[in-house]
Amino acid sequence: MSSATQTLRVLQYNLFLRPALVSNPSQGDFKDARLEAFIATVLNPGTYDVILLQEVFSGINVTSLCCLPPRRLNKLLAAAASAGYHHNHKGPPASFGTFLDGGLLVLSKFPIIKKSTLTFQCPAAASDSLASKGAIHALLALPDSRLLDVFTSHTQASYEYTASEAIDRVQRKQIEELATFIAASMEDRCCAVFGGDLNIDAQQDSTTGTYTFMMETMKNSSSFDRCEDLLLADEGGAHPDTSVPYSWDTVSGKEVVSGSYLGRSDVSAAIANANPKANAGIVRKAARYDYLLLLSKNRKDSASASLRKSKAEIKKFEQPAACPFMYLSDHFAVAGELEIDE
Repeated sequence: MSSATQTLRVLQYNLFLRPALVSNPSQGDFKDARLEAFIATVLNPGTYDVILLQEVFSGINVTSLCCLPPRRLNKLLAAAASAGYHHNHKGPPASFGTFLDGGLLVLSKFPIIKKSTLTFQCPAAASDSLASKGAIHALLALPDSRLLDVFTSHTQASYEYTASEAIDRVQRKQIEELATFIAASMEDRCCAVFGGDLNIDAQQDSTTGTYTFMMETMKNSSSFDRCEDLLLADEGGAHPDTSVPYSWDTVSGKEVVSGSYLGRSDVSAAIANANPKANAGIVRKAARYDYLLLLSKNRKDSASASLRKSKAEIKKFEQPAACPFMYLSDHFAVAGELEIDE
């Protein structure tokens, strides 16, 4: 953060570091190569003050009592510390009955003076039930002695287009839990930054209404006066794609080419609808799942940082043509610059 401009730079990113035994069967997830590229091109430049990550799993909780060594996580944390991110918060932890932790990680250049964690009580559905879905909170001490609350979360995914009523109910209940968690963690402070992969496709809001529900619930969580979707205004009021394209069968609603297949041939097939299984009912569809929100109240207090948006943009982190994978993740990042009011 520059002391002259008092600008806070935040990155929200689902890094797609699935555990070791979970992988694309045809080409793999390129986990190690993508992690190396993330460290070299995102962490090491030190562009961002705070990085909010999802799908950074510790390892498989083989017995629901102990985890395999989190080799990639340890490498990421060591690289982050070397790049100036000396403070972190990881969670939620794996619990009895789940195979994975929550995969959430906050990396900060500023001291974290308080941490809290939420594991959703609403049971996740399908393969999401293998992970301890939830949210984490970090209270940051900024250089001017003011405090800033940051949150990240990863809610229930939908594996159909559009989300079924059952999945939509789970997402809404988890959003309500998240809002309650934000309110409890905020205490009486008046400004917070939230970043997360909420798996709520805002492009479908006219059909589902779930994005509107999410924004209103988040705003009402601590009686915020504003819940600002930082990316939306800079995209002219239209919801941009924040995921790699998938191909969907419009009859069954199932995936035909998964966006999580990051090999160049797989991504190209999804974009061109050229999968051999394709037929007239196949459509290419990306989605807007990823959010960077500024939550604030009209009043100010001496302890809380007061922020306003400078700009926000999508970072695709597209890789060079010689690279076997097209993007660093199956999601695009959201980068935001926030000005700190004096």
